[in-house]
Amino acid sequence: MELIKAKKIKPLYVWKKSIITELSRSIFWDIYIQDLDVKKNKNIIIERIALYGNDNDLRIMFLLYSKKCIKNILIKSDSLNNGIIEYFSFILNIKKEVFKCYRKKPVHQI
Repeated sequence: MELIKAKKIKPLYVWKKSIITELSRSIFWDIYIQDLDVKKNKNIIIERIALYGNDNDLRIMFLLYSKKCIKNILIKSDSLNNGIIEYFSFILNIKKEVFKCYRKKPVHQI
């Protein structure tokens, strides 16, 4: 009787490292994607995908990070416009007023 060899499963970190290279290169115009660390660079990865990503980039973001992690990073961001805030407030089921950049009043120049 022949034993069936178990497939080697890649560790989660290796899988995450490989999937990050599938992100749109235009999002990270100033960074080599292969140099990004999924844990250390999660703020820049999530914020850039929110600002400039397409549907595939958003799908990858939700595979890489939990909704809680994405929410915590986006509500602290200074860079989101109203359209992005509307989208993520709906997707993450949170009020727009929670976002830092929604609460921030624009400075009017005289």
